[in-house]
Amino acid sequence: MNPTKKKTPKVTTFMPSYNEAKFIVDAFNSLASLLRPPDQVLVINDCSTDDTCDVVRNYNKIPCELIVNDLLSVPL
Repeated sequence: MNPTKKKTPKVTTFMPSYNEAKFIVDAFNSLASLLRPPDQVLVINDCSTDDTCDVVRNYNKIPCELIVNDLLSVPL
């Protein structure tokens, strides 16, 4: 390994979501346009009843991992 070569740290962004299908692509695009975009986005979906999960699975500009919580964390 070259001692003068600096390693770039990995950056992960955590994004909680609940029924964000209409807005989550804008959030992803905003992250992707950063000078240093994250290496990975972890989306924690909290029992969404819309198409949030499908939108996250189909987004491909930056790597996204979907974590689905089957029980609502906060009562409405």
